[in-house]
Amino acid sequence: MAASMDLEGVAQELVKGGCELCLPNNNGLYPIHLAAKTASQKALEVILTGAQARGVSRETMFSYLAAENNTALHSAVNGGHLAAVSACLLNGARVDARFHAGSQKQIIITC
Repeated sequence: MAASMDLEGVAQELVKGGCELCLPNNNGLYPIHLAAKTASQKALEVILTGAQARGVSRETMFSYLAAENNTALHSAVNGGHLAAVSACLLNGARVDARFHAGSQKQIIITC
């Protein structure tokens, strides 16, 4: 909830308390996907900084695939938030990110 509502203080306390940043929730979504999908930029930064402090790179965080087999950048694009797309790209998300839908590989292009 902190990730999807941009509750920076709550997100910071959860990270300090050891919440898991690299595991999906019961719906198959990672915190980074929730933050990206809802343009929660402050929470996104807390998640990325917390993961880095635990030895997980930003690039790795942006490579995680959610239940729909998409990356956080895909979530930001699907959410329709330009600010979230920009924040993902500025923080290391790859514009050539791919996701797997069955046997097809699809590439997003943001122009």
